[in-house]
Amino acid sequence: RSGTLDRQPTDPAALIAELREEEGAERIRVDRREAPATWSLDRARLRQVLSNLLRNALDASPPEAPVDVRVRAGGPSKRPELRITVRDRGPGLPAGHEQEIFEPFFTTRTRGTGLGLAVARRIVEQHGGSLTARNHPAGGAEFDVRIPA
Repeated sequence: RSGTLDRQPTDPAALIAELREEEGAERIRVDRREAPATWSLDRARLRQVLSNLLRNALDASPPEAPVDVRVRAGGPSKRPELRITVRDRGPGLPAGHEQEIFEPFFTTRTRGTGLGLAVARRIVEQHGGSLTARNHPAGGAEFDVRIPA
């Protein structure tokens, strides 16, 4: 969906806590120690991004494994940014497909549409930010959302 963002002061850590509760996933661990109280965001659209990333992380991880989310403000002092990192404990990103996962209709699932990550990246880019992914050195995948102030 394109169009103008409806930016409002939003508590990003509270939004993640809501999604955690809706998913009924106590294994989602949220580190909000460095989280900003509010950030100018389109709440509904960021909710869609985070919902997708959390569901993917829960699906990729074994049932007993935690999913870690870190919310923080950081970046250079002249360009502060909101950073939300979601890490799963699954098999990681498929070798050679680290960037293709953001392409529409690319999926490694038998019942996936391949649109979730493409839509998520587009929404983050509408906020002027970026969504990247990498394999974590200790295993699993890590997705990093960065949205400038």
